[in-house]
Amino acid sequence: MRIFYHEIYNADLGDTLNLLFKGEPITLTLNKDLLWEDSEGTIYGFNNLEDSIDPTSRCGIGIFSLPKDDPLNDYCTAHDNAYQNPAFQKFNDREVADKEYLREPISCVSGWRAWAAWPFYAIVRMIGWNFWENKATK
Repeated sequence: MRIFYHEIYNADLGDTLNLLFKGEPITLTLNKDLLWEDSEGTIYGFNNLEDSIDPTSRCGIGIFSLPKDDPLNDYCTAHDNAYQNPAFQKFNDREVADKEYLREPISCVSGWRAWAAWPFYAIVRMIGWNFWENKATK
């Protein structure tokens, strides 16, 4: 089952989306906060990758990025997802995304990657507010 971008991001209040989650069919409804919710009240987040500045999720942006196969990219991908996910931004602020998905994980790396990771974190803290979409949690 494939979900298309326009079904998720161009929906109206009350629209439904049928999909498989962990092999089980579920129906999500766009609630009053414009978040996708199942019948039990669980909020589901979808990342808007079509509006991303960098089509490849990795540490950095464009030519100022690490190679696609660098292990640090795993940490940056989780962080990028938080920046592109309206459901995450509804319940968390940018500081939580930066700390939990970037600063804490990169503090576990060693060698030259430990040295390389901190400039990425500093840049995110300085300019990340430009890319955080929820003004209430910016």
